[in-house]
Amino acid sequence: MGGDVTVALVGAAPGAARRRATVQVLRVVSWAAPAVCAALAVSSGGGARWAFGSGAVVATAVACAYRRFFADFARASSLPTDGSLEVTADHLVVRHAGVLATDIAIPWAVVRAVCIDDHEVPRRFVLPSATDGPTAGRPVALFGPGQRRRGGVPLLAAASVVPNVLVLVEPPVEVPWRYPFAVGPFDPPWGPRWPARPWPVPALTPAFLVALADPSALTASAAAHAPVREISAADGRYLAEGGLLD
Repeated sequence: MGGDVTVALVGAAPGAARRRATVQVLRVVSWAAPAVCAALAVSSGGGARWAFGSGAVVATAVACAYRRFFADFARASSLPTDGSLEVTADHLVVRHAGVLATDIAIPWAVVRAVCIDDHEVPRRFVLPSATDGPTAGRPVALFGPGQRRRGGVPLLAAASVVPNVLVLVEPPVEVPWRYPFAVGPFDPPWGPRWPARPWPVPALTPAFLVALADPSALTASAAAHAPVREISAADGRYLAEGGLLD
């Protein structure tokens, strides 16, 4: 193989800047509304005072319920959304300052497989039905319509993206998560965090998902070091044994 090859990760989805601006406006409005209602209640009388007072209570409850969401979204807006995979002679290097505290250098000797799925379908990485084991008789897609993820395979992205590369490693490698991490666009305050992050601190994982701008470039360069293929039923069993499937 020739020199090192670097492939860019997909950054923010189209319209992300507009969504960030909208949430910033909502963040200001959520705390201004209770203050305005309270001021109107004080200066009004009769039924109007009761109505504005009730509005102030409801607006305060909503603002408190979503305070974590707005604070985390503001913090997420400042995180880098771009990164890269670099193929070197000895390692597969993952760089993403938005979700990783440090770069990950994975020796090719522990890369079980690189699976690529960039078909124009609503589901990605569909595991074939297995005849035995945890996935027996039930096809499983690691990523489905509406950007739903199955199980706990972490997606290394700081924005809502559709993954097209799954890297399987054996034995597992540590993912040095950046901390604190933020919820993603329009996740409810009690909803799941973005991306799939099954651990609150750095932890070992036997697999992770990424979204590449040009997955074919990774195919050509990684094939010299590790198997590049479609996901298999055996991979499903491996993920299940690692606790990454429901």
